[in-house]
Amino acid sequence: MVCLIFILGKCVAGTCEHTRARNWVQCERCTQWYHCVCVKISLTKARDGTFNCC
Repeated sequence: MVCLIFILGKCVAGTCEHTRARNWVQCERCTQWYHCVCVKISLTKARDGTFNCC
């Protein structure tokens, strides 16, 4: 799942420094949300496929 704006969420990437990032992707397995930039996935790829962090 991809979300363009995830207002109240917190990116769970351990190295997140992108407090103003607006593109998010949800892991299909654990359902945690990540900034696309933190997990190095393009918005296009996030929309077209599934993302699994674990």
